[in-house]
Amino acid sequence: MRELTQTVTASAANGWAGNCWQTSIAILLDIDPESMPPQEKYDLYSTNEDGSRGSPVDGSKSYYNAIQAYLRTHHDLAYCELHTVDEMIIDGPLLINPAFRDGLHMLTGRTVRSDTFGGLRHVVVGRNGKTIWDPHPSHAGLLDEIRWAFLVPYPKVWRESDKRPGNIVSPCACPECAK
Repeated sequence: MRELTQTVTASAANGWAGNCWQTSIAILLDIDPESMPPQEKYDLYSTNEDGSRGSPVDGSKSYYNAIQAYLRTHHDLAYCELHTVDEMIIDGPLLINPAFRDGLHMLTGRTVRSDTFGGLRHVVVGRNGKTIWDPHPSHAGLLDEIRWAFLVPYPKVWRESDKRPGNIVSPCACPECAK
């Protein structure tokens, strides 16, 4: 596993968007994060008079949609986030997609910066529910409200739904597809 550090951190100067999610997925896929849609261009927020993170910017695009389109188009995968550990355990052992090298997955939750940044969530790389790499330059990790996140094979039922008339499927917005 390459220990990549995110290149953009959340601040008022960039609409409170960083690229921890992009970087964590790139680590799992062992790819260059620059080949993916740039997370810092999505989910933008205004800045309050006191300098804290404000409301979502009207018309800001969703990185969730962008990353799903990228994963579907280039890797035949989908991002899946589970909100409780009970969702992942069936009769004992933890179910982890065998496509992950060494049981790697992502964890998302609050970090030491969350309160200052208006509840902003952070994404790290985990193994069996434990953080093994925080892509933020501080490497501070997560505090609480932790959710597990996986890259799973793109579900067949979703692919069938994508083909239905009137169903809008987001196009990939990575640098390669944007050309």
